[in-house]
Amino acid sequence: KAFLTKVASGVVAAAMAILLFFLFSGIGFYGEAITYFVVFYVVFLIGLFFSITNEIVSLIAVNVVALIVTLVLVSNSIDHRKHYIENGFLLEAYIDDYPSYLDVLKHSFGLGSDVSAFANDCLGTKDEPVPKNKMPETCLGLKKIQENYGVDLIDMIITYHGKMKRTARAIEEGTVDRLRYPACINRKSCGYVPLPPSNLSERQIESSKDPEITILRDGFWDLIDRREITPRVCANMYLCNTLVDRGMLNNADFKAMQRRQNPSFEENIEKNEIQFNQIR
Repeated sequence: KAFLTKVASGVVAAAMAILLFFLFSGIGFYGEAITYFVVFYVVFLIGLFFSITNEIVSLIAVNVVALIVTLVLVSNSIDHRKHYIENGFLLEAYIDDYPSYLDVLKHSFGLGSDVSAFANDCLGTKDEPVPKNKMPETCLGLKKIQENYGVDLIDMIITYHGKMKRTARAIEEGTVDRLRYPACINRKSCGYVPLPPSNLSERQIESSKDPEITILRDGFWDLIDRREITPRVCANMYLCNTLVDRGMLNNADFKAMQRRQNPSFEENIEKNEIQFNQIR
């Protein structure tokens, strides 16, 4: 019994050293999932100690497998957080918090959504975007994206469009100015809105025929005046414009989204299609 206790103590110490090595290597990249995995690991260590000292072979095997699986989860959790910190997240503005590795695991069992996997597979990163001709089948259309990633992109666009409208209204009313606007964006209290250059006067902006100015000017006033998202607003929203450019959001889906926002929407279909195609 004393010998088995020494063996068990040595095995547990070695296993704990391995865990500490993983944790030390991943300092700065801990997500909320790490705490749960460490607790599970300690529980399995206790189980391993008990099974060794009592010579329960089947329980030893179960705990060893559980420890290995937990180490893999720890490593994956660290890598998941590291990828976010080092590469950024193109849809950062559209979510409250970056999905944890627990969210990834839940989605693998058919629960919830995994917007991080969608972004990585279908969009890539700022420095390494996924080429349009190399997108996987799972990215080809809103329906497939919903089925494979559980992400409702239309709902995400509509939600952010609402934030853009509130921001545009606040700017028009003067409660948010250009100095406070960046801080409001960083707090995620405001949405990005199309704003013409600050070095132009109001008269210059209104009379400008420059396409780069008019798309900003008209996009801003669409946020004020229109209940539904317009092609000009879509052109100034990263998510919407990207989905159009990559062929994930087609004209029929766009019109359906407009009617979802505004059931009484009666836009001239032909004109709407022309405007929509212009932002591709």
